[in-house]
Amino acid sequence: MEATKSDLRGAQIIDFTGTVAGSMAMKSFGDDFTAIIRGAEKPTAVVIIDRAVGMPIDRPAIVRDHLNLTGSSPLCGANYPGGERFPTLQGIYVEDALPDLPQLVVAGLKHGVKPSHEEVALIKNFGAHTCSYNVVPSMLIAAHARCKVLAILIPENGTMPDDILKQIVQLTGEK
Repeated sequence: MEATKSDLRGAQIIDFTGTVAGSMAMKSFGDDFTAIIRGAEKPTAVVIIDRAVGMPIDRPAIVRDHLNLTGSSPLCGANYPGGERFPTLQGIYVEDALPDLPQLVVAGLKHGVKPSHEEVALIKNFGAHTCSYNVVPSMLIAAHARCKVLAILIPENGTMPDDILKQIVQLTGEK
């Protein structure tokens, strides 16, 4: 079943850029994110905002699919009882929420990996448009908990425009 913008009501907004007012700021994917998604008051949807390396455009974009090039998965190890061992990833991304934004495929990279221009070109040959560090592992944890994801990428040195943030707040019902 495809995720739609109606799935975003009550979504938690997580900002990995540290620049989006009114959101929960996190430095990087890790135990804090996992605790929110698996907590007693876990959300049914999450908005993930992250920076992207090698974006082909100079404005925010929505993630419609991904490649996991991190070399690992946060789901390795004992299975958390709140989700299936191998969660379905189809339909996890909410793609219709912000129709004015372009949609991209993101390649998830391991933290600390700084791809060269040649490596970014190779990644693009695999079908990704850009790279990020937090979207893919966050999405995997969210999928495991049956949580829908609206992932928004901001260019490496860009910011979230106020009008897009206002739309996100309206979609989630945040104040």
